[in-house]
Amino acid sequence: MRNISRVLVAAGTAAAAVAMTASPAQASNDAIVHVKDCDLTYCPSVGYGHFNSDPVGSNYPGDALRACDTEPDGWGVKAWMLDSEGKIIRSATTQGYDSPYCTPWKTGDLPENMYVNIIVCKIKGTTTDGCRSGDGWA
Repeated sequence: MRNISRVLVAAGTAAAAVAMTASPAQASNDAIVHVKDCDLTYCPSVGYGHFNSDPVGSNYPGDALRACDTEPDGWGVKAWMLDSEGKIIRSATTQGYDSPYCTPWKTGDLPENMYVNIIVCKIKGTTTDGCRSGDGWA
């Protein structure tokens, strides 16, 4: 089990390294990051975090984050969106809701071409596990 502050510090450091080497003219890019039941390749997804960069009708707002829990395993799913300096921009969690459940979109305008790092973990109380990350561009 991982301490979430270590996960966020490590992810923030990685995000900063990617942002410093990235081209400034990056097109928007969504990110869907799945949390798996174990660390093996064949393990099934138990939920995911979804960053949607550009609006698609009224169902998918732009610069938005949500968390989805797809398995009734006693764990929730928490997603964080970090900027290139590792600061949390927004978060979403399914804790307290029965699975299957997706949170409402957490929205807010971001500057165009902004790099974001999406971190998603299983969460039970204050314990996190199975954290994974992915990159997106606003």
